[in-house]
Amino acid sequence: RDVEALAERAGATVGPVAKPRVVVNATSLGMRGEALPAEYMDLAPGQVALDLVYGREETPFVAAARERGAEAHDGIGMLVNQAALGFARWTGLEPPTEMMMHTARSLLRSN
Repeated sequence: RDVEALAERAGATVGPVAKPRVVVNATSLGMRGEALPAEYMDLAPGQVALDLVYGREETPFVAAARERGAEAHDGIGMLVNQAALGFARWTGLEPPTEMMMHTARSLLRSN
């Protein structure tokens, strides 16, 4: 209930929604190529899919969202931006976020 109260205070809709604007995969599903349950895979234009999973290949969730016209993002952006915030906090310097993102994606492709 605490999470629901926080979401309501932030202006979010709590409870079942016919067509949510944003669908987030915060599970490990997709790390080995697994798909989410069917009701989460059927996205459409105007919706955003955020998958906290990232890897060499697109996850089935991200691929399905893009195929259906939804905006889709994998978890590498979250990883890099968390690292950038830590870098800034510890060094007091502006993080090279673009270079960090490029390096992270390059390393994923090469492994």
